[in-house]
Amino acid sequence: MMLHQILLYSLMTHNYGGIMSKIRNKNIILGSDERIIFPNSQISDTDSTSGLSISGISSINASKIAGIPIDNSSLADQAVLKYDQASGSMIFASQGGGGAVLDNIQFGEVTITGSKSGTTAINSIDVNKSVIFLLGFRPSGGSLSTTSPRIELTNSTLVTAYQTSSVNDNIVRFMVVEFSSGIASSQGGNITLSFSQTNDDTISEVDLSKSILIHLGTVGGAAEITRSVATISFVNSTTVRVTASASNAILTVGYHVLEFN
Repeated sequence: MMLHQILLYSLMTHNYGGIMSKIRNKNIILGSDERIIFPNSQISDTDSTSGLSISGISSINASKIAGIPIDNSSLADQAVLKYDQASGSMIFASQGGGGAVLDNIQFGEVTITGSKSGTTAINSIDVNKSVIFLLGFRPSGGSLSTTSPRIELTNSTLVTAYQTSSVNDNIVRFMVVEFSSGIASSQGGNITLSFSQTNDDTISEVDLSKSILIHLGTVGGAAEITRSVATISFVNSTTVRVTASASNAILTVGYHVLEFN
């Protein structure tokens, strides 16, 4: 079922400005080879609130009909025209929950050459509605403690990656996701362990039932794996914690908190 067909139903059922109050034996031309035929037996007259009764319309694919927003104050609690597969008819139904709306996704990589950090430009984003993900790294050599990277969304057009040593080059992959709506807050930071097993960072208060916590990599550590990696977690609605297996090293962990409405 095409979009213009659904709009036709909308006009029929709501009699906008008297445009379509009655249809009798009409062929509605939709294109060079598209038409809908409404014989008398398939249409009954009713008032504008209960709509027209339409039956016998075939080839309706409900999975391809998302709904049409209706600009009508009398339908404040029923804002979308949808096809109801159970009844086989068009109905006005609530749009339901909102949810976050994705705006765009950018993939990229930061190349670190003979340095402890590197940057890459991205298309401008709203940092208050965006989050970055670390997608792995490819060092030219070295060990985990010298090449394991941390990545950050530095500003609206720049991504920065860090590593402990400048001896080896590194390629760090990332993904930036920006939402157009549905985001309550977006914040991030770094937590450093200095010969300690845990450390906390304070964040602006979030609703933990609607928030995700993202690990953005670890820089530092030592030769042993237990001194080079760490986990992150929420302690409460205002605290993020880093925990390592051992306490005899210095390492910094990046994180990001994204809170949905």
